Amino acid sequence: MNHQIIVKTKQKIQNWPVELRFLIGCLRVWMGDESLVLDKYKYDSINWEYFVSLTVRHRVWPIVYRVLSSQNSIDIPEEELSKLKQLNRKNSLKALAFSAETSRVVSEFNKIGIPSLLLKGVALAQQLYGDISLRPSRDIDLLIQPSQLQKANQVLKQLGYQHQYFDIEPFSPQQMRMLLKRNHHHNYKHPHRSVVLELHWKFKANFFGKFNEIEHSNDNSFSIDINNVQVKILNRRDNLLYLCVHGSLHGWFRLRWLQDFVLLSKMMTKEDWKDLWKRAKDQEILHILIQGCVLAHSLFDIPITLDLSDTNTPRKFLKPMIFQSLESISGPEPIVGKYFSKTFFLKKHILFTCNPKIKHKLLFLVNHFRPGHGDLTALKIPEVLFPLYYMIRPILLFYRMFIKRFV
Repeated sequence: MNHQIIVKTKQKIQNWPVELRFLIGCLRVWMGDESLVLDKYKYDSINWEYFVSLTVRHRVWPIVYRVLSSQNSIDIPEEELSKLKQLNRKNSLKALAFSAETSRVVSEFNKIGIPSLLLKGVALAQQLYGDISLRPSRDIDLLIQPSQLQKANQVLKQLGYQHQYFDIEPFSPQQMRMLLKRNHHHNYKHPHRSVVLELHWKFKANFFGKFNEIEHSNDNSFSIDINNVQVKILNRRDNLLYLCVHGSLHGWFRLRWLQDFVLLSKMMTKEDWKDLWKRAKDQEILHILIQGCVLAHSLFDIPITLDLSDTNTPRKFLKPMIFQSLESISGPEPIVGKYFSKTFFLKKHILFTCNPKIKHKLLFLVNHFRPGHGDLTALKIPEVLFPLYYMIRPILLFYRMFIKRFV
């Protein structure tokens, strides 16, 4: 059955625009796919302006620029190549700034005893790409223990960061508990350094199996050196599972995430894959690991190490998960905060489909009824009347969706 899904997945990819297929070809060439040749006659109908916009949408322009600037057989217009070159220069400077800021924040956390894990970002670029400028990052992701959140918030404020949406200090204990339960990170921004930092206390939302139960221990992490600061990152097995969960949560709408998956999977041994299968099964996210493997195989033609027939995940769950991700990859980029758009409904559908177990689907649905930071900051309700937040949430949500945009 899974073989049939792979065949249909590859057929759908063949119907994608030539620009997107050429973009995938560039990534495969950079990763050393010797069986693929970028032929100008095969791709002579490319809309180069659209192609460059795709490199930005999928956050892969540094690699594409390196590939195309070294390909004599591809006649890319000088204007579009110049755009890629300029983007590449800006990203190189940004990568250095992010590297410096990562080490600065982690160093301050280490000084006062806040254990942290760096997710993706500079660490992944250094580990997988060998060059921090080859993997653009939008923000810095740090994972801490929930009990350290207030302390970490103080440190970030001292370093000049501001919460992008609200200040958590005035929140009551009950409001904080609700925030910790409903969300998995806070967004901070440094006004002068143009750096966004996401402070996580969970890997992802609660409805992704048991992945959040991974502890911050030496067994699942190791340290790397970033600007003479020891920064902890996940080991390659847990990191691969995290990349799967993160990609699946977002419908894999960036090719860069799948490229991360491919590069990391190439570092895995047979024993790693055996252990990975068991971990994914124990954490109830085996279907998400299979989804990542099928997409990586179909787009980048890498072998699937897992025995896909040895799974209890029904085809009726895998098929929509994979096909919706294909729609997400080839469609427009989702706009954060834009309600009722095509990508808005697609993401909701993806999140619901990614949870084959009824309890996970229920958790996903229940999470919509819990008060969010927008509700908690809009009205200050005494602790004894906290249940009122559940009653007024539909009104506040209606206001944010329909009225606030036109006021």
